[in-house]
Amino acid sequence: MDITVRTAEELHSLLSGKEISAIELTKAFLDRVKTVDPEVKAFISVTEEIALAQAQKVDEKLRMV
Repeated sequence: MDITVRTAEELHSLLSGKEISAIELTKAFLDRVKTVDPEVKAFISVTEEIALAQAQKVDEKLRMV
């Protein structure tokens, strides 16, 4: 199933259960934005590098738990 259609609660469960990493989740949503935004035009800019850096920090914190 496409993780971009999951609820926030489901995504939290996947992250906390270490079934998916924050980087994987972030990449999935970045890919989704790239797919639909040319038609939807919801974003002025997408800061992919910043999003991935923040996801990396989340993954590092989750490894400590």
